[in-house]
Amino acid sequence: MDIAVSVNDALLQESLLDWLRGDPELRPAVKKRHAAPKPGELGTIADAILISVGSGGALTMLASALKAWVQQPRGKHVVLRLSRGENGEKTTEIDADRVGSDDIEAILDRLFREGESA
Repeated sequence: MDIAVSVNDALLQESLLDWLRGDPELRPAVKKRHAAPKPGELGTIADAILISVGSGGALTMLASALKAWVQQPRGKHVVLRLSRGENGEKTTEIDADRVGSDDIEAILDRLFREGESA
């Protein structure tokens, strides 16, 4: 299963991508998802980060990495949007100002379990 993660700011999204790729165990599971170009555009832009999580262990590693990244001082408001499913049927947002970093694993677990039962 893939989980798509997008951030409310393009520079923050690149920062998160670099952070996740810096984890040797997550690196092989992390890639950019590109949106289809609009009419008149020459290329695509990365609209999300895709992380392949096939087991509870990978989900726990992702949660740990997201918790550590969210805790870093940024000077900007951070909102993560996580979705799963081919068309993002299951989606949730994590507002770093309102959700404690310890809640991230529970949110990811719930998103994963909802997808398993669908």
